[in-house]
Amino acid sequence: MVAACQILRKSQRSLSPALLLWFVLSGSQLFAHSMSVSFIEVTLEGSRAHLKYRLPLAELDLLFLIDENLDGVYQPEEVEKAGPQIDSYLQEKVNLVVNNLPVALATQERALWADQEDHIFVDLWQEIVLPEEIRQIDFSVTIFQELIPDHKTLVLIDSEEGSRQFVFDQSNPGASWTPEDSVFWAHFFNFLVLGIEHIFTGYDHVLFLIGILFLGRTLLQVVKIVTSFTVAHSLTLVVATLGVVTPNAQLVEVGIALSIAYIGLENLIEKHWTRAWHITFFFGLVHGFGFANI
Repeated sequence: MVAACQILRKSQRSLSPALLLWFVLSGSQLFAHSMSVSFIEVTLEGSRAHLKYRLPLAELDLLFLIDENLDGVYQPEEVEKAGPQIDSYLQEKVNLVVNNLPVALATQERALWADQEDHIFVDLWQEIVLPEEIRQIDFSVTIFQELIPDHKTLVLIDSEEGSRQFVFDQSNPGASWTPEDSVFWAHFFNFLVLGIEHIFTGYDHVLFLIGILFLGRTLLQVVKIVTSFTVAHSLTLVVATLGVVTPNAQLVEVGIALSIAYIGLENLIEKHWTRAWHITFFFGLVHGFGFANI
């Protein structure tokens, strides 16, 4: 260990990106951001409502053992076989009342879907038609909360009046929607809390910042570090969320791991670091893409 530290100190000015990349990739595993999330999308057209449920297959597999042969591959026929169980589960966990009338959930179509990080979901579609225009929807959603206490269900309602978004979890299992719904700040607060939770459970971001702050020697340096990180990750968070730039999610996660390894080594070999906010800004851009993925 002593010899290794001596080598690191001697190489403090010649630490190459290739060495850093090897250091990161030679680790046992890189853990990406993770959050247990389901999605419900409701599109309203007069008296007609199109509903799409997107449920994480890993959670469904824990409940219903969808991968019966345990080969680690989910086949469409396995999902279809578990279809009645999934439908029954949705009927139990999602209570939907439209125009003060309870709506029975009856899946009309199913399909597998995967995101950029190969998280597999089951998409289920349903269409309902009422004799009058839809003016109110009441939700009560408790999907997977008995399995994963902090599971979130994100609900999007699209109508001619605009879009509304909701976050349902154990602390907020239900809500109501009307065309006149204007409680913007309530919805904003829900997503603000969701973002804060991700920051404090996003241990990679926290670890990076702790390492950076150790390099700050004065209050002014700390202010520069925090400001540069905030500005940088806000920029890439915005452009990624708006779809202006969509980098490969796996490369982003590798970049975040690389940033942590780099800052860790800097703490080992540097005595007086004067370029902290420059490096923080650069890596902050990478971390912003990480925030956008979730």
